Amino acid sequence: MEKKRYLKLFQSQNDYDAVKKDLMGIPHVVYFEATDELLYVDEDEIDYALEFFTIEALEDGLTAKLSTNACEYRIDNGEWIALSAGSDTQSINKGQTLSFRGDLTPTDSNGIGTFTIGKRCNLKGNIMSMLYGDNFEGQNDLSSKSYAFYSMFRGCTNVVKAHRLILPATTLASSSYSNMFYGCTSLTTAPELSATTLASNCYSNMFEGCTSLTEAPQLPATTLAKSCYYFMFSYCTSLTEAPQLPATTLADECYYNMFQGCTSLMEVPQLSATTLAYQCYSQMFYGCTSLTTAPQLPATTLADECYYNMFYGCTSLTTAPQLPATTLAEMCYTSMFDSCTSLTKAPQLPATTLARSCYSSMFNGCSNLNYIKMLATDISATRCLNNWVNGVASIGTFVKNAAMTSLPSGINGIPSGWTVVNEGESVDTTINVEINDSSINFLSNVEITEDSISINGENITIQNDENNNYNIIIE
Repeated sequence: MEKKRYLKLFQSQNDYDAVKKDLMGIPHVVYFEATDELLYVDEDEIDYALEFFTIEALEDGLTAKLSTNACEYRIDNGEWIALSAGSDTQSINKGQTLSFRGDLTPTDSNGIGTFTIGKRCNLKGNIMSMLYGDNFEGQNDLSSKSYAFYSMFRGCTNVVKAHRLILPATTLASSSYSNMFYGCTSLTTAPELSATTLASNCYSNMFEGCTSLTEAPQLPATTLAKSCYYFMFSYCTSLTEAPQLPATTLADECYYNMFQGCTSLMEVPQLSATTLAYQCYSQMFYGCTSLTTAPQLPATTLADECYYNMFYGCTSLTTAPQLPATTLAEMCYTSMFDSCTSLTKAPQLPATTLARSCYSSMFNGCSNLNYIKMLATDISATRCLNNWVNGVASIGTFVKNAAMTSLPSGINGIPSGWTVVNEGESVDTTINVEINDSSINFLSNVEITEDSISINGENITIQNDENNNYNIIIE
């Protein structure tokens, strides 16, 4: 793209600083007559927080219009022009800009309106010029402006880059940026998100369906709000790495469906919260088919449906996280690993008393799963094991609490055809030993634990074959 480059004359640096936000972008060369000095300005050094919200054309013939509200715009550094709601701006060509200002009041149903942009473009400048007109500089509080930028660029498939768009608010209100870039399928870069005080639904669906977005913005907040990241990056199919999520204080539905359908996602952040909230991680990585390793989940205080469907359909997942909680909540693990067809080993399940539907469909459809250690002794809760091992491998090992004698066989208990072992007990099994190409079989006292077997008191880490015989190779 050809960028506009021009020289501007000023008497002094102070004169330039006083008016630079009203210029056509920022001059690439500035001459100060009083001191006979030249200033060369690199675009990356420009403080876009001092510029009006701007649309930069990447193609000829660009027009834009804003639904719902009237505002003002200018072409490059021209005069301000009134723009009625739903009307098109004048057409501009590649390299030109449209800057906007207004004193707009958002509404719950429309925010301040939705832009329609007719040609490919980049976004830059301070979004607050749409709320505060000329007085946008330094405005960083949206707490009284719910739905401020709701759906502002929804469906704008021509928006390409927005990393120079400034969203300066550090304190948000309900639905501040909800649906802002929903369905912007050409968007490759996102604006920085600096807010640390969140509100309900503040980022919900913000980038949903942005199929060209490859990098997510950082999310620095440590205390979350209800549904704050709800569906935020869902179906961002080019996203390979999730942002860091440092929050330790969660809220109901805070991460609900956050990365659903992110089929290229391979790197996920640490989730360090130890106390969970209702549906906080529900469906967070649903359908992330490239994910191989899950994040650590150290929480010991659970909430209803906290992990519901969390990894549903993660068909490449081979390693499950440890689940240390011993006190469960209703539906806490329901369908957590449903259809994870590459998973072979379940995380240890140490809880002795189950809750309503806590393990329901937990491993449903995990066709390669062949090891489960579940230590419950009280399974009286309604539907606690409903369909939990439907479709697992036909042969495997099930380790249970020795005090548990009432586990049924089948999809609602111990998988049919599996070997059952009591935790810590010794069993007799056939050991195949290969010595110098000669094979011998013998019975030995074997204690099976989660990660190893002990043969005659000596620990040997080893895998069993499909018939539950253990193969030991001695060189």
